[in-house]
Amino acid sequence: MILQLPTADPTIDKTIADLREQAYQLGLALAAAEFRAAAYIVRQVWGADAASLLLDMNISDSGAGAADADLLVVLDRDGGLLWFNANSSRDMYAYPGGAAISNDYGRPRHDVDGSVVNRIEDCLEAGYEANDRAVSGALDVASDEHLDFDMNLLVLDVDAALSTT
Repeated sequence: MILQLPTADPTIDKTIADLREQAYQLGLALAAAEFRAAAYIVRQVWGADAASLLLDMNISDSGAGAADADLLVVLDRDGGLLWFNANSSRDMYAYPGGAAISNDYGRPRHDVDGSVVNRIEDCLEAGYEANDRAVSGALDVASDEHLDFDMNLLVLDVDAALSTT
């Protein structure tokens, strides 16, 4: 005897569908809040000129979907370099404008405490994990001719992130 799938209970199916939609909407709201928090920190640290940041988002292959952000650069409205992450696994000193804003040790003249960078990365990771389908709008896929093609390069639009609710 082969057991068959029972007839679906429309009440349970509707409840599940409703809960999935609520979870999706909550994920979108959480992602927006995390991106807004990252943008707020960026604007407070680098000022009104800070328009976007580029990051490399690595996703765990373990199936858990854990994200690991590597903040690379902060750019002004014209795409000029305001800051680069000297502690990145990538050579960001070589990014256009890197030498111009560096000290004699190859670090940005106005370096930023590691806790600031970590907090921005934490917000971006949490937002991405909350709903990776939210990667459009404030946080979006990017390309940059000056960076490696093997990156999962994303850009955070600071103004767009701050304007989300």
